[in-house]
Amino acid sequence: MQKTKLENKIMSNPVGVAPLGDPQNQNKKYNNVGADPCVCPNSKGITLIALIITIIVMLILVGVTINVALNGGLFTKARQATKQTQIEIDREQLLSAVVASLDKNLQIPNAETLQNNLASGWSVTGEDIGPFTATSPNGNVFTVSKDGIITGPNGETQTPEGDDEPNTPTGEIPDLFRKYILGQDETGRPVTEIANMETMTFIDEEGTIPDASTSVSYLPVATTSEGTIEMYGYIMYNGIAYKIIIDTTNYYTKSLEIAYKPQGNEGKDLEEVTGEAKYKGWTILYDDLNGTVEAVSPTAMGSLQLGNEDETAQTPGDVNGNGTPNENIDQAIYSYNNAIDRINNYCKEQVDDSLATDDNVRSVGAAVDPRPNLNGDNAYNGIPSEWETSKYNGKIKTSDTAGEEDCLRMMYFEKLNSKNIANIGEEYFIASRYNSTDRMEYGTDVVNFWIRYVGIRESNGFFGGKGVVGIEENATHPNQNSGNGSECAVRPIIKVSGV
Repeated sequence: MQKTKLENKIMSNPVGVAPLGDPQNQNKKYNNVGADPCVCPNSKGITLIALIITIIVMLILVGVTINVALNGGLFTKARQATKQTQIEIDREQLLSAVVASLDKNLQIPNAETLQNNLASGWSVTGEDIGPFTATSPNGNVFTVSKDGIITGPNGETQTPEGDDEPNTPTGEIPDLFRKYILGQDETGRPVTEIANMETMTFIDEEGTIPDASTSVSYLPVATTSEGTIEMYGYIMYNGIAYKIIIDTTNYYTKSLEIAYKPQGNEGKDLEEVTGEAKYKGWTILYDDLNGTVEAVSPTAMGSLQLGNEDETAQTPGDVNGNGTPNENIDQAIYSYNNAIDRINNYCKEQVDDSLATDDNVRSVGAAVDPRPNLNGDNAYNGIPSEWETSKYNGKIKTSDTAGEEDCLRMMYFEKLNSKNIANIGEEYFIASRYNSTDRMEYGTDVVNFWIRYVGIRESNGFFGGKGVVGIEENATHPNQNSGNGSECAVRPIIKVSGV
């Protein structure tokens, strides 16, 4: 059969293949095997109508996006997020500077100290007593309290954390300090390992707190330990007062607890807080954070006689029950039993009405009489067992701890501010009592009854007692029973509201 011209062409020129050596066909394009049959040399892309529809849809989407951005506050939120980020960056810089500025009592000494610990561009202003105003290079304004609490531009607060910040009033005791006092296993540690009892300075041979000699201080506060196996005292570390309890059977530390950390205006001068010159020198010891404070006088006042020479003391009769009233000892017992009220009332006489009314005046120590009469059931450490059968049993007031809180706060601020608050170079009564025995001195069971006071010794105050009554419970020394006279000034505390 004769082939057509078309068939001859197909046979001699397969699909996709150009005859080798044919220069006319080497640049020709042919469909490859398996190519999309819909794509042909004459295709022109999408149609004009499809393009127009696509553009319209895109314009609609753009419009919706712009509307959401404007009405949904997208740009505003973005700006706020940027500003908040910058605030947080500034806050972190300030926090680092605050931690670096805190002294051993966890206080910022002054604005200059904080300024020196900040990068250039920051500005710090404020009096030494705080608070301080810190302005960042970005214009963010922060308030920093004396103890390092930061309040940000939005009112949020932040307190330094870590070992440099021991605790808040409701916080935990720092681990390092707890281990220093109680040992690594926190079961107790010999007192001689942490303190030189002769000089009352602290040491740390283990290196738990290398600067213990300067960062830990003893607070000499009059205390009364109930029972025979424990005693306690107060110490100060990094701006916090702690109560430490010691086991007297082996003189190991037994426990540690937070005793006091100031709040509000405590420690400040009342004149400074009120702006009234009449309160100059009165130191605020208590602030209820609701506008009422209690402040102690800058000096001791008057001179009060207690004991058997107390002219206001009545003779209660035959106290010893032997049928013969002893005016000397009976009058001393009466004065001792009523000493708290006597001291408080005398303080009221010393304070001018322009400072406080009588209802708002009391003595350092107790506001009211806190203790019952001493008997065999409530005797404190050191009272002999013979007291239970004594003719004076139940007739003389027992010891109390009423003066501890006032004295603790006065000593705390004295140590913190290096200012004489408790030790003012004058003797004064504390409205508080304690009982003790003098077996070593007399070789017998003599019970002494004292009114607490702050005395003077080598220009340093100390807490002691003015003896008022001495009772001998040994028949071999019947003349030891005595009443004594004690004279001393007083130290008023006033309550002021509306501060």
